[in-house]
Amino acid sequence: MTTKVRARLLVASHRRFAAARCLSALALGVSLLSMTHCAGSSASSGAQTRGAGQSALARIAGSRWTWVEAECNDGALDLARLGFEREFTLDLREDEGSLLLTFDTELVTAGCSATSVWLARPAGDAELWQLEPQAVVSEPPDGECGARERDATLGTLRMSSDVFEIVTHRSSWCRGFDARFVYRRAPPRRLSPRDVVVRYVAHFNRGDASAVADLFVDSGALVEPFTRTDDGNYKRHEGRARVQDWYENAFRSAPWHALRLLSLSSGAETGHLIAQWEYMDPHLSEPLSGRNLFVVAGGEIYETEIQLVSDPKPQGEAAGPESAPGNPAAAQGG
Repeated sequence: MTTKVRARLLVASHRRFAAARCLSALALGVSLLSMTHCAGSSASSGAQTRGAGQSALARIAGSRWTWVEAECNDGALDLARLGFEREFTLDLREDEGSLLLTFDTELVTAGCSATSVWLARPAGDAELWQLEPQAVVSEPPDGECGARERDATLGTLRMSSDVFEIVTHRSSWCRGFDARFVYRRAPPRRLSPRDVVVRYVAHFNRGDASAVADLFVDSGALVEPFTRTDDGNYKRHEGRARVQDWYENAFRSAPWHALRLLSLSSGAETGHLIAQWEYMDPHLSEPLSGRNLFVVAGGEIYETEIQLVSDPKPQGEAAGPESAPGNPAAAQGG
């Protein structure tokens, strides 16, 4: 037997083993990492496995899960006494193998609620994931709603039928020990107007123009004060694609940006909300104050209008074209 033949047999054997392992994992639902690796498996012999992996991932895309219990690896974690409630939705990312988890947490005893968005990527070591909290929006603005979960860490994600388990290493919930949170699958629900607006702020801070635009109905519109039309009116961007284009350009214009939600109130009509905020980026010498007027129905944004409450104050006395107030590069607030 030649070296090439032995090598081919070895590769084929490895692929058959990997396919069997992935199909077994999918049947048992034991590891999300197995599912993502299966969905991304390559070569002809992996076609069936890849299809099974993609099908399994498609079934959990947009799924909703509610918290049922938690514990630390050094003892109990009694969250019920704090009035702790949490649910999350799970979405797939276009980049292979990564997941987006959006957590909605409420701490009844503290009168606090928070929405945080985590990106989970396979860590390349056993079944570990890199878990990165990318944005958190709290109400009231300074509320933490429990332990501070803003640092990236390693952990594991495991799912079996209607149970989802997340273990995070060095958790602030457990004094630096590992924390295990268990969730149960829940029926899908339509986002409330408040949910939509808070997700808008979170994805804005992540600089994810696609995720922001996905909150709009197909024919949704954005009205922004940084561009004037020929007749002197504020520029109106019609349709989800144009809304996304505007945010992509705005996000590219500054190396970092931060939008802080100050308050959220209802307007005169149902589905109308007013979000007061402060915005900051490196082009500004002080935070810019403004608000968004939202029209939300059916869990989607039909229109949002950005209004400035204060004038943008660029860094330095001589503002160049990249810092001009009329350019969302320097002073876009929503």
